[in-house]
Amino acid sequence: MKHYVLIICSALMAASCQTTGSSTSANSASVPAVQVEAFAPPTAGTKYILSIDERGSKKTETWTVLDDSTPHNGVPTLRTSDGANIMVINRNTGNWMMSLDDSGKPLISASPDLGQYAWPLHVGKRWTAQTSYTDHSRGRSWDNITTYYRVAGYEDVTVPAGTFKAFRIDHTPGQSNATTGTIWFAPALGIVVKRRYERTVDHYRGYTQIDTELAEYHPG
Repeated sequence: MKHYVLIICSALMAASCQTTGSSTSANSASVPAVQVEAFAPPTAGTKYILSIDERGSKKTETWTVLDDSTPHNGVPTLRTSDGANIMVINRNTGNWMMSLDDSGKPLISASPDLGQYAWPLHVGKRWTAQTSYTDHSRGRSWDNITTYYRVAGYEDVTVPAGTFKAFRIDHTPGQSNATTGTIWFAPALGIVVKRRYERTVDHYRGYTQIDTELAEYHPG
């Protein structure tokens, strides 16, 4: 199983972006300067190359958005493939649902999904996601996994593919969770351009740290 399949969860995050001015009036609520209103899936044929570094062990992966929206549990999906694995994402929200091998057999899955996005997105937003997780290949499963998410910023991020404006979203562990990390989602590109993922020593697969950056992006 490729490492990125375990952590990408939502690498394909396209959305429509609405920008409003911040309010300074004491009599009105503050309005987010940048707000992503809703998930809008990238088109079939979009390709992107990821540069992945797991504690000094480096590799690249090339992913392609498939022309396949076959529902999963009644939910329309967005599917991407690296030639060996298929990622299945909730087409309505962009949240990761499961990863399959090239024959369609489940490798890992989350129910109902990972919940790593809650629309609309803006700096300062927080939410809690609860999910069940199954590692089918290892015969392991957990219920009521809790993850806390926070949109910590909207900033320039530089990766091999270029410099992009991106939301920085941090996640920290709650109940039955042993992972932490940060993603940088670039609305103009419709993809996560950078990610840091860490498993703690309490994780069933042991400690690791994986850094992923966008090396190339080719829209469909």
